[in-house]
Amino acid sequence: AVFVILAFVVGGLKHRFEVEQVALRKARDYCATMSRHASGPIIEWNMAGRISMFNQTMEELTGFRSENMIGRPVENLFPEAVRDEMVTMFRRMSEEDFDDSLEAPIRGADGREIVCLWNSANLYGPDGKTCVATMAFGQDITKVRETERALRRSEQQYRTMVEYSNDLIWTMDCTGRFNFLNRRAQEATGHPQDELCGKICETLVEAKDAPKLKQVYNESLAGRPQTFDVSVRAANGQIIDLLVNTAPVYDGDQVTGTVSFGMDVTERRQAEQAKASLQTQLCQSHKMEAVGRLAGGIAHQLNNLLTVVLGYSDYALT
Repeated sequence: AVFVILAFVVGGLKHRFEVEQVALRKARDYCATMSRHASGPIIEWNMAGRISMFNQTMEELTGFRSENMIGRPVENLFPEAVRDEMVTMFRRMSEEDFDDSLEAPIRGADGREIVCLWNSANLYGPDGKTCVATMAFGQDITKVRETERALRRSEQQYRTMVEYSNDLIWTMDCTGRFNFLNRRAQEATGHPQDELCGKICETLVEAKDAPKLKQVYNESLAGRPQTFDVSVRAANGQIIDLLVNTAPVYDGDQVTGTVSFGMDVTERRQAEQAKASLQTQLCQSHKMEAVGRLAGGIAHQLNNLLTVVLGYSDYALT
């Protein structure tokens, strides 16, 4: 009876063990299938640092075949320039529960660099304490990083053009306050950016131009670019005449401020005023005559005074 009972118990335990083994194999096969066909790249390596699983997405991403990668050191996946650093980081994944995402490049079969964001999980033995392997789950962010680099290059080019432009360039928010002035604008006005940022633009504008400037600014905020003349007073008291193009700045469909490009036309205005003054003086003079000869409606001879009066000469008479 004892042997019968013992055989029954042993048989029951054996059956239970076999059932558990079958369930374990099914679970393992299920996990392997899921890992193999997951949409993201997955790689597993053992405590010796050798690859024990290389899923299908990793094959497609890198161009390496899993049968050629299984058993090889995981460090072979990293570009040589960063290999030592990446090996150290991946070793940390195996030595501790690494909760943070890790950005690390891997190399493709064709030598190109692929940037991935990795999360990892350690796999433990039957005692639940001994780490036997590490599984890393990746996300290809190569295009994201390339886009970010392109944006940084574009931003750097934009900043360089703005900073070294011969035009005075400044931006204002929706309240009409400065939030940026380029190098040329700071030099021309004698006011550093830190001094003007946060101040309303009327602080620099001549009083006669303030009403016009307000109207122009409102038109710009309404989405209509503007071109206008304005006079500003520099820190040293000098008056600077500007020809300005102003356009709205958008964030999506919302106007968030304006950007202005000002050309210094002070010398041109002064020359035009001097010329106009000279023409007026000459026209009012009774001691000199403007003489010319016309034939068939075509001017054949004009003396110096007449060319100045008519605006065809930039030379003053002595």
